[in-house]
Amino acid sequence: MSARRGGVSPYALTCCLQTPRRSVVLGGMHARKVVVEEDWEVLKSLFPADWQDLARQSGALKGLRQDKSAEPLLRTLLLHVGGGHSLRETAVRAQAAGWAHLSDVALFKRLRKSKAWLQRLCEALVAE
Repeated sequence: MSARRGGVSPYALTCCLQTPRRSVVLGGMHARKVVVEEDWEVLKSLFPADWQDLARQSGALKGLRQDKSAEPLLRTLLLHVGGGHSLRETAVRAQAAGWAHLSDVALFKRLRKSKAWLQRLCEALVAE
């Protein structure tokens, strides 16, 4: 059986979201975390209002053992897809950020479960 269904590779899902970069010089780790959190809030504002419900409806959250929230899962998935990191590096970075505690294999399985959710998010963004 082919990895493609309907002509779309499950691993080729990419959403390109660009936000204006700030020219702010901030010192220390705390300041960097504040900027990252501000960027996340801007990014969340671009998603449809029901983006978390879409996660539940699509089955992306099914089987999560710890935090059943869509937010840390989406942050982790976008880190992998948007950041171009390997599965292992994404898992390490997500754990360091406190978003998720999962292995690279678990992240791969979670990415596969989230395909429909990510596709719906992208479709909603394109529709706007």
